[in-house]
Order: sequence, then C-alpha cells, then structure tokens
Amino acid sequence: MSFMKRHINSFLIFAIAVTFILLGGISYYYQGTFKEIISNYQSTKTNLKTCSAELRHWKEQYTSATTTINTSKMDIAKYGQLYEETQSDLEKFKGKLKTTEGALTQTQQGLQETKALYETEKTRAGNLEGQVKNALDKVNDVEIKNDILRKDNVKLSADLAACKGN
Repeated sequence: MSFMKRHINSFLIFAIAVTFILLGGISYYYQGTFKEIISNYQSTKTNLKTCSAELRHWKEQYTSATTTINTSKMDIAKYGQLYEETQSDLEKFKGKLKTTEGALTQTQQGLQETKALYETEKTRAGNLEGQVKNALDKVNDVEIKNDILRKDNVKLSADLAACKGN
C-alpha cells in the first residue's frame, strides 16, 4: 500500500489519461461509424425516394390497367349480351326463313299446278274454239243451204201456184 500512496497521483493521471484516450478512441470509432450510418441513411433515403417514385409510377400503371380491365370486362359483358340477343334474333329469323321457305315451296307448287291447269284450259279453249269455228262453219253452211232451200221453196211455191192456176 505504501506504493499506492506514493504513486496515487501518477496512477490517477494515468487512469484519467487512459480514460481520455479510450473516450477519444471510442468517439473516433463511433464518429466513423456514425458517418457510415449517415452515409447509409442518405443512400437509403435516396433509394427510398427512387422507389417511392417508381411505386407511384407503377401504382398509376396498375390503376390504368385496372381501369382498362374493368372497361374491357364491361365491354365483354355488353358484347356477350349483344351476342346472345343477336343469336336469339338469328334463331327467330331462321325460323321465319324456314316458314317462308315452306310458304315459297307451297306457292311454287301452287304455281306449277296453276300453270298446268292453265295449259290444260288453254288447250281445251283451243279445242273449243276449233269446235265453235266448225259449228259456225256448219251454221253458215246450213244457212246457205237454208237460203237455197227457201229460194227453191219460193220458186217451187210459185211453180205450184202457177200449176194450180192453170
């Protein structure tokens, strides 16, 4: 202990000096570390700003794409409904077409029958006209013979009256 009593001041100075050196070393170490942390913070902050800008850009892209998709979905639904209505109309028109085709077929058959009847009646009318002409020719012949017979009758009546008068 006597050594401590004698050298206590030196020991205290040495301890204080070591403490100051340690504090200086620790300060220097932490100052370097703090500078490094600040540098990392600055680069992280810059990266965060860049990422935030990119995130805003991609959010806008997402919103735009979502809007486009929703619009497309509505268009698809609208066109799907329009397609169904068009298909329904097409089926109705197909039914009407079949009905109209059936009516056309019946009309064509009726037309063929009417044409055949027309041709038959035309032939019959031609035959009747021939018969009428023959009958008119016979009537004319009979009228001519009747005129001749009347003239002969008048002549014969006159001859008879002359014969009776004599």
